[in-house]
Amino acid sequence: MFNRRFIREKVIQSLYAFYQGGTENGRVCEKNMLFHLQQIYELYIYHLSFTLALAEYFHERAELSQKQFIPTPDDRKPADLLQNEVIRQIRECPRFTLPNEAFKFNWHQQESLFKNLYDEILTAPFYQEYVSAPRSFENDRGFLLKLYKKKIVPNAVFRSLCDDRSIIWAADYDSVAYWVYTSVKKAEAGDDTWIPGNFARIGTDESEEITFGKQLLEKTLLHGDEYGKLIIEQTDNWDADRIAAMELIILKTAVTEFVNFPSIPIKVTLNEYIEISKRFCSEKSRIFVNGLLHKLGAELQSRQMIKKTGRGLI
Repeated sequence: MFNRRFIREKVIQSLYAFYQGGTENGRVCEKNMLFHLQQIYELYIYHLSFTLALAEYFHERAELSQKQFIPTPDDRKPADLLQNEVIRQIRECPRFTLPNEAFKFNWHQQESLFKNLYDEILTAPFYQEYVSAPRSFENDRGFLLKLYKKKIVPNAVFRSLCDDRSIIWAADYDSVAYWVYTSVKKAEAGDDTWIPGNFARIGTDESEEITFGKQLLEKTLLHGDEYGKLIIEQTDNWDADRIAAMELIILKTAVTEFVNFPSIPIKVTLNEYIEISKRFCSEKSRIFVNGLLHKLGAELQSRQMIKKTGRGLI
């Protein structure tokens, strides 16, 4: 369901709020993390909903063009994007239709936005290639990926709509755009499992990713002091006050993952937290976190605190 990068980032943000005194206790910290994940899921559905609404606009224009009795030389024949097989999967998948109806996204007031996008898309080379190519699921998927990446994600008006709805949406716009793109990339004919379900409405059927996030948060809170001392030991006698709060939280969370999640390869943990540091830390801090993460990994291995299971996980 969720990309684990999202989970790790939300754990770190929740821990930052906790350690800075903005959260009362661990339970509230977990509740805040789950709320933020729910907001990300809603933004994901919002992106899909907008894409579908744009396809419906194309459908309306295609029907209108067919009704013209005497077409003029300037008439452009739009494709009926509701016939796109990936769009069809989205429209018919209950994991999309149910939350889309529940969240009550209203696109009726965005006529000018759809009109502007419509005009842009009709003249785009990737659109011309699509309408002239033979129909296939692969072509439908490839077109939708280009449409989303080239026209929807960069659109300033659409981004403003997202920003205006939620401060969380504003912060996670690019991350969710990447999630949508990589999800669509996984789409296959006859298989809509790439569309995620809403973890908050599934009840006891908790996803592996949510379980991972809750465990990562809980174990970092439980062992935070212990891991904090270990981190300070590896900083070549630096004063602990010289390590920024966010840097320390990233390092603590990474150590938690090194030690307590035997199925996650060491290289994955290193790469993930190095990438996360690029988002939350300054350039100088990123270099510090990068070096210390590698040093911590080696030290934990030498102390035999890292025990991985499965082939290729060491």
